[in-house]
Amino acid sequence: MKTMIRSGRTGLWFACFTIPLLGVSCGSRSFNVQQRPSAPFKTFGQVVVEPFTVDGVEKLGLVEKTKALDAAAKMTQYLKERLEGTNWFKGGGQALTIKGLVVGFDPGSQAMRYWVGFGAGTGEIIVDTTFSNTSGNLVARGNSRGSVSGGWFGGSTSSACDRVAKAIMDFIKANHEKLE
Repeated sequence: MKTMIRSGRTGLWFACFTIPLLGVSCGSRSFNVQQRPSAPFKTFGQVVVEPFTVDGVEKLGLVEKTKALDAAAKMTQYLKERLEGTNWFKGGGQALTIKGLVVGFDPGSQAMRYWVGFGAGTGEIIVDTTFSNTSGNLVARGNSRGSVSGGWFGGSTSSACDRVAKAIMDFIKANHEKLE
């Protein structure tokens, strides 16, 4: 009987101190459509990703402002890298311009994600994403969301930034060939 109790304590000790170190990153991404595309994205020969901006950045404190601007730059970079890896916008013709405005930024608590887990300390980034043509006319619009709820030492907002880029890519892919 003592062996079983001791074994149980060892297992609890192991679980409490090693599970948070696992590199399992849980999070989600989504793209909520506000305006469906007026034309299939395949009709555009090139794509321009403008640097993402942050809504109300002047009202943020220095630390929050730095984190939000850093996240906006990362999302722009991640989206550009993902688009370069496709052959969707090769050639001439009209350009599709993608703009992102960060309207929600909650980095969450990295310490809570690390020590508590199970969704505690979850952070989320929400980006108002617009797609327009060369003339500046709106082609499509929606909110892309990315969250972070775990990872190495509690994860970071970088994973949420990557999820926002993936959500935008999912939307482009779903609307590249056909118009619903």
